[in-house]
Amino acid sequence: MDSAAYILLLGSGLVVLAIAAAAATGRIGAPILLVFLALGMLAGEEGPGGIAFENYELAYLFGGLALAIILFDGGARTSRRIFRLAAKPAGALATVGVALTAGLTGAFAAWLFGFGWVEAGLLGAIVASTDAAAVFSLLGGRGLRVAPRVAATLEAESGLNDPIAVFLVLAFVSVLTGTAPDTWYGWVLSVSWQAAGGAVIGMASGWLILAAQKRLNMARGLYPIFALAGGIAAFGFAQSLSASGFLAVYLAGVVYGNGDRREADAVASALDGFAWLAQIGMFLMLGMLVFPSHLIAVAPGALAIAAFLILVARPLAVFLSLIPFRFLPRERAFVSWTGLRGAVPIFLGVIPVLAGVENANLYFSIAFAVVLVSLLVQGWTIPLAARLTGVIEDRPGSEERRQRAVWRSPRTWAGLAAASAAMVSTVWIARVAEPTGPVTIAPASVDELRAALSADGPGGAELVADFPPDFDQIEDVDTRKRLFLQTLEPLIRAGNAQVLDDRAAIENWMSAELEGRRLTLSEQAHRDLLARRYNTPYSDLEEMLRRADVIPPSLAMAQAVLATGWGTSDAVLQRNALFGRRPDTPETGEERPMQFETLYDSVWDYMRALNSRPEYSALREARESVRSSNVYPRGDAMARYIGPYAQSGEAYVAQVQAVIESNELTRFDQPAESSEESPPSLDSPRL
Repeated sequence: MDSAAYILLLGSGLVVLAIAAAAATGRIGAPILLVFLALGMLAGEEGPGGIAFENYELAYLFGGLALAIILFDGGARTSRRIFRLAAKPAGALATVGVALTAGLTGAFAAWLFGFGWVEAGLLGAIVASTDAAAVFSLLGGRGLRVAPRVAATLEAESGLNDPIAVFLVLAFVSVLTGTAPDTWYGWVLSVSWQAAGGAVIGMASGWLILAAQKRLNMARGLYPIFALAGGIAAFGFAQSLSASGFLAVYLAGVVYGNGDRREADAVASALDGFAWLAQIGMFLMLGMLVFPSHLIAVAPGALAIAAFLILVARPLAVFLSLIPFRFLPRERAFVSWTGLRGAVPIFLGVIPVLAGVENANLYFSIAFAVVLVSLLVQGWTIPLAARLTGVIEDRPGSEERRQRAVWRSPRTWAGLAAASAAMVSTVWIARVAEPTGPVTIAPASVDELRAALSADGPGGAELVADFPPDFDQIEDVDTRKRLFLQTLEPLIRAGNAQVLDDRAAIENWMSAELEGRRLTLSEQAHRDLLARRYNTPYSDLEEMLRRADVIPPSLAMAQAVLATGWGTSDAVLQRNALFGRRPDTPETGEERPMQFETLYDSVWDYMRALNSRPEYSALREARESVRSSNVYPRGDAMARYIGPYAQSGEAYVAQVQAVIESNELTRFDQPAESSEESPPSLDSPRL
């Protein structure tokens, strides 16, 4: 099959599958756009579909086009009466509300992630605006007869708030990339032109489309195509003049939809179909663009951002913005809950990637996770929220009957179950997301440990999860020492292998910078992970490379000997603590109970401490000097810099060096492929 036919088959197949899946899941109240997004993730590189798609330029182009189509259709369906009714409150929400939401969320992100104020503001701006596609589809597609003023406010807000969100994102990106205006009046002119230019171009374009259709005789099927092309032209023309294309295309739709147009029913039906196709294509594409593994990495922080946005920032912004317009508290509550996030935050998350902003992958992944939570939790419970807040227009039947129907509805329980499952699964993902070593055996006795370590290979082929409970009962000292070192060596080499993999990735990124190649989103995510792992700035690859290097096995072994008494202490037998340390989470350093799940976790925690903590900077500098001579670092030489590890300082250094020397541990200080297969019998340690 040729490539063109394959692309056509693949694209049409995904669209058909998306529509069929949406129709099936709609019976339990699942948000349709969530289905499209999930299907895109399944079709992506890390899903069963395996489609490798990482073209951000195409994603930005197609996303902008799809949003233009959706906004034009939404504007065309907004009547002049409803628009006038909701213009002021929607305008307040689209400006003051978005700014407040971005500011509050940004402040929370600064506290949560330790961002600077500009970086935090960028993240807040990305997730601040509601999404027209999500709001239009959920309000229009559920058959909810929401009070006209409330529904009109939500729809108009979702069409009007994109320009301010885009402006805020571009403003923060320009500051981070050094392209921002130099003066305050430069900012004022930029904001004024984007708003005024977009409004003028949009209204003029809508009038021109109407005028042209009145004077041109064309086939019935061409009217909707002509109208849509005119709206897209307004979007493109405004963007080319640095005005707001999103505001222009929405207002063009409003003017066109409220004018005297030919074939109005056919045009409305066709535009609705175009908008649905745009939504399907955009959400499928954005779903394929994300890597679920990245979402797992940011899940705890993203969940916190989503919860703060939904429960604090959005409600506070709505209640303050709507004070002058006499909305009832229950109406404000519904408007707050219906602040749905959709494709727009994900689309805006692409902008920092294209601009090469540091941590761009983090913004993108968090935005995607926030959208998933919003669609899953808020989208699924919109009917419930509408009924509980009483914003549905009265129908025959009592309020008591309505409330009983709410709690008897399967959709209510499905929504609550989905929300609970989302919270539980996110916590579970955060718990299991921490990478652990390839542990393969947990011996129940010393005999099982001997059998595992007798396999071919340096120090045995198995990685041991924990020492058997009777390890301290080995009477022969030489045997216990030999088994202890044979257990430790593969664990230490596995940790060093991971560090060397990290080092190779950093060297690759340094080469990419020299060549002028922009890192892919996957590479940016990996770089961000290593920056946090080694506690370095994202931009400082040289320091990251200095920290991502091996720990001499003899040094680690000697420190483990001192901490555990050759594996006989309660700390190692009961808590897998080889080095006298408390477990830390790999990225944040947050303390957890003094229990390592495996011995490898203890080894990795120890290596990460030596490679990231400031008190061991002298050790890292000495190791770098040795590496520049192309020599594998020796533990006896590095031990002189390990004083900060213990309160006794120099006395501790002397103990470590004595253990290394008396037990000839430096024989382990060589690359894994040249390691001796079976260590000789050892003398008793000199402690």
